[in-house]
Amino acid sequence: MGEKVVVIGAGNVGCDAAAEAARLGAKSITLIDVQKPASFGPERRSAEAAGAKFIWPRVVQVIKKTGVQLTDSELIPADTVIIAVGDTPELSYLPESITTKKGFIAVDEKFQTSDEQIYAIGDTVKPGLLTEAIGAGRVAASAIDGILKGKMDTYDNVPVIDFARIKTQYFDARETGVADVKSCAAQCASCGACRDCGFCAGACPTGVWYMVENKPLE
Repeated sequence: MGEKVVVIGAGNVGCDAAAEAARLGAKSITLIDVQKPASFGPERRSAEAAGAKFIWPRVVQVIKKTGVQLTDSELIPADTVIIAVGDTPELSYLPESITTKKGFIAVDEKFQTSDEQIYAIGDTVKPGLLTEAIGAGRVAASAIDGILKGKMDTYDNVPVIDFARIKTQYFDARETGVADVKSCAAQCASCGACRDCGFCAGACPTGVWYMVENKPLE
């Protein structure tokens, strides 16, 4: 990786990349963004703790062998360049009846759009995590089920647990080094690649995950 790392994109993904680069030995880390960085929370704090430098609003013109050249001709030296630019949802296909706000679909607390027959969740509503999208899907599904059955939606809004409380009461929070890439990957609790370990169901404080025992195939 080298000692000098430049990350293009200063969102939470870029901050994750910066923190990981520091753990891998990078001494100089620069995050570049075209606008005020949208990063926040523990990802932003981890990058700042690693000594990462944020520069904005700056635009990358070209990536060279020696580093990243900006449109103002400044060259930022780099041994490694990481691209972590976020995407915005493609909403051009939506009918005019759907209200959007700042490039995302506007929804109410049940994730219903301005068209009462259409609901929206995930990154079409706001940038977020997979678990947030899954939770939003359950809220929307409950609301739709109530409408189809002709009864009031009874889904209880689950209060958001303070992040600091989750870190201290639900997990043994710590960061440790890894010997190799395979060891690092083995620590992940994979989403979408279920091994029936039940860890996700036991750890999720909002109950997004639950286990269902399937009958054996005949």
